[in-house]
Amino acid sequence: MLRRLVDGTAVELMMYNDVKNSLSIKSKLMSGELECAVLDKHLVVDVFQVMVAAQMAYQRYTTGKAACRTMHAEVLYSLSAMKSISNVFATFGLDGNQRELLIVVINPQKTNIEKIQSSIDGKEVWMLGPHFRPVHRLRRRSVLSITLFDRK
Repeated sequence: MLRRLVDGTAVELMMYNDVKNSLSIKSKLMSGELECAVLDKHLVVDVFQVMVAAQMAYQRYTTGKAACRTMHAEVLYSLSAMKSISNVFATFGLDGNQRELLIVVINPQKTNIEKIQSSIDGKEVWMLGPHFRPVHRLRRRSVLSITLFDRK
């Protein structure tokens, strides 16, 4: 699903189910072989949340105010209210056991997208419909204590 940031920069969002090789994806991300942000799909409520994080990451990175080395790592950092980068990666990043992933690529190139798609052993699904968890189900997975999550 191709989206655009405020200035027109493209953002490609891809969702995968039944991923069998998340550990090898993690190692490729850490080595810099894949240029994307990979999120645990269950920690995302809506696409809007990811697009706001992508916009913040793009803006910080292009103005030289990024806290992370890459723009895609900055997307993960922008999703969290925590300021500890290692905690952000532990919460929103891959631990090797995820089977449902959301991939974010800012300013995608065709060769980069093809490389990412060929690296993932899973089923790509369309992002239309109820793929994300309702807010009340995120409570168990979230490290943050926000009053919105405490409502029943």
